[in-house]
Amino acid sequence: LLVALIAIVCFVAVQGTVCRTCSEHCEPGAIRFRLLPAGKSIPLIDDALCNACGDCVRVCPAQAMALRVVEGAAA
Repeated sequence: LLVALIAIVCFVAVQGTVCRTCSEHCEPGAIRFRLLPAGKSIPLIDDALCNACGDCVRVCPAQAMALRVVEGAAA
């Protein structure tokens, strides 16, 4: 089973830059943002909603998105 993964290089999480490109291109709505102090937010992926289409990977300006294999998960 493939699901999306967000790397630490995501500048939304690291620098607090306003970017929602990944979630805007996620048709099943698997990417949400959790608010943090000081107006920052971090992207989170709901593996149950992710269909591994790769749209988030293609559009991420920081190249922080990837697809990963989840071992032992039911397809």
